[in-house]
Parts: sequence; structure tokens; C-alpha cells
Amino acid sequence: MRRNGRRCVGHCLQVLAGALLLLASCKSGPSGSAGMVQNLQVPPTARIREPGLDVPAALAAFSGVWGGRWHGVSYGQDWSVDSLVIVERISANGDVQGAYVLGDAPPYLRAGSWKFAGKIADGKLTWVWNKNRFVYSMDGNGILSGRRYVSDVQDSSQIMMRKMSGIATNSQPPYFLSAIVVAALDPAIPPELAVFNGKWEGVTGDGRERVMVVDQITPAGDAAVIHAWDDVTRPEGFRPWGYAGRIHNGVLVFSGGGDTYQFTKASDGTLSGIMVRNGAEHSAGVITMTTVSIDPSQPRPKHWLVGLWKGSIAGYTPPEGPARTLNVAGVADGGIATAAWGLQTARNFGSTNVTVNGDNVTVTTSANSRVELRRDGNQLVGTFTLVNGRAYEVVLSRIE
Repeated sequence: MRRNGRRCVGHCLQVLAGALLLLASCKSGPSGSAGMVQNLQVPPTARIREPGLDVPAALAAFSGVWGGRWHGVSYGQDWSVDSLVIVERISANGDVQGAYVLGDAPPYLRAGSWKFAGKIADGKLTWVWNKNRFVYSMDGNGILSGRRYVSDVQDSSQIMMRKMSGIATNSQPPYFLSAIVVAALDPAIPPELAVFNGKWEGVTGDGRERVMVVDQITPAGDAAVIHAWDDVTRPEGFRPWGYAGRIHNGVLVFSGGGDTYQFTKASDGTLSGIMVRNGAEHSAGVITMTTVSIDPSQPRPKHWLVGLWKGSIAGYTPPEGPARTLNVAGVADGGIATAAWGLQTARNFGSTNVTVNGDNVTVTTSANSRVELRRDGNQLVGTFTLVNGRAYEVVLSRIE
């Protein structure tokens, strides 16, 4: 079975074309009001899903991007800082996933963004982060009033937030999932194995988004797995890895980087999984995933670099040999590619950095070697330069 460029490329986003301009244009209000929000970096994985029809209106009202300014007193000094609350997903039972963005207020607060999992109950949105409990209540005018509790004791800080208008929402899956071609399922595969085949999307108990592709399932239960989680430190927004998986007794298991993942198929058609680290279930909690359906009316054009490229480095004779592979699954806006550079199959996606500018490709490997390539028909030709400055000619040919 063959696959066309199967990597998770981040940059999912609904979010937020022109968002920073919008935020900066909000008029400031008096101290304690829902005021100006500016110079905040929206997490690249933030993506708002319209609440389903089964979500009560009182809960659905929390969906969206909310902005305001915290005010408080620390060590006898007044401080204030801009903040965003992005309510991305609301379930009918009030469970919430979202993102929290905070500005800079030195020396008391450092700018950053975090994912959260919370709950809406009795008209209040609550979540806990790092021993801090945040509680937001909505008044009749559509204002969120927030307070922070430290060890269950309310501190001096407070915020009033307004919903940011003009930001489109999106219920579509991350675009890179539409670029991944799932290998055709062998009709001989037993049903208990075949149920894992396909594209999956979900969240962990702590609110982090996960995506997964399972295919190339064999009658013995072997499977190829791509698993990615949101990572605000990466320009493309997701951190993907490739795994060799195994399905046995109704459980999909794959391991890498010291972590083991275990997924079972639930009666409602979802996948329920956990991550095990050092012999114990990770605190991220249960991973619940549903099948992804891609809207064919909104395809994303395939970049010319997407695919599998194989070749060798002329005159280079390391113990592992000169053969090299470049596996590219997609290129995000700005020329940042999600790709793997490896010896033969490049199945384990590491920390390779790949950028594209027109017909030119630059690869920085995990060993800090630099590969500079240019497109020449169905080949990539260029140089492979070690950290000691020694350079070799490299030629890669498109395989898929």
C-alpha cells in the first residue's frame, strides 16, 4: 500500500485572520470594565466549533472569544493585564475546552497561553489551572465577570470581558487532515480491526486537542499511526509523530518517546484512550476521539513539495549509509512544512525543520546539519552540509 505525503500539518485555523488588528481596535474602558485588549498572541491551534443543537442556549452563549483586562493588587502595588478567554468547544452537559491567553505585567505576571478544560454550571464557567481556580459569570448584558481563587480563597483580582465580534468561527477539522490520504483498507481485514481505520479528532481531559490517523492495517493487527497534539510553541500549531501500532484484543497500542497510548472502540463509535508514562496513567486524562468527516467543498490545494522523496548523499559514507528520505505531508502558510528527514523510511517524525521558498527547500536536521535543495523537475538537488562545514552533493527523487 502506498501513501501520499502523510504527515500532520498544523495551522488548523479558523483563528483568526485579522484577529490581532480587531483586538487592538477595541475601545478601552474605565478601570474594571471590559476594556482594550491588544498585542496578545492567539494560540495557533485555537479553533471554535459552533455549539451543537443539543447544547442549551444558556451554555452556547459562552462560545467564542472574550477579551478584557485583569485588575488586582500584589505586594501593595496595583497592576492590570490584558487577557483572552477562547471557548472553543461546549458539550451538552456543560463540559468546555478552550484556551486562556494572558498579557505581560512584570514582575507579577508573564505573558503566555494555555489550554484548559472546564465546566459551565449554574451560569458560571469554571476551570482550574496551576492551583488557580477561575470563575466567570455572565450577566444579562452579555458581560463575563471573572474572579480568581488561590487555594479556594478569592484574591483581589477581577476582570470584566466582552465577546469579540467579527471573528469567524469554523466547525471544519484542521485542514491538514484533508491532505492525508488514508490507505485503502484490505477487504480481508477482520471487522474488529477495521473499526480503527481512518481519521480521528478529539481532546484530552485537560483540554488539549489531538488528531490521529490509523491505516495500513494488516490481518495480524499491525497498523501505521500518525498522532499529533496541539503545541503553541510550534509555528504550524501541532506536534506530530509517526508510530508502528498494534491492535490486539480490541485495543490499539502504540509507543514512542517514553509514552504508550492505548485506545479502545466504544459502543457509541468513539475511541477512548489513555497515555501511560513511567507505568502510570498520565494526568492529561482520558482522550476521547471521534471520526473526522472532511468537507470536500473546501479542499486545500496540494503543495508541490508534498510527497515522499528518496535519494542519497554522494561521497558521504557514515556507518548508517548515504541513503536519505524526505517525507512531506503539507506546507503551511508562510512556507513552514511538516516533514521528516531520515535514513530510509523516515517514519519517526523528529525535530526536523523544513522551510520552502518558491522552488527552494531548506532542511535543518536533528543533528543540525543543513540541507539546501532546489526543485529540478521531479528531483530535488543541492548540498548536504555537516556542522563542521564539510559539504556533499545530494539528489532526491519523488517516489509518491
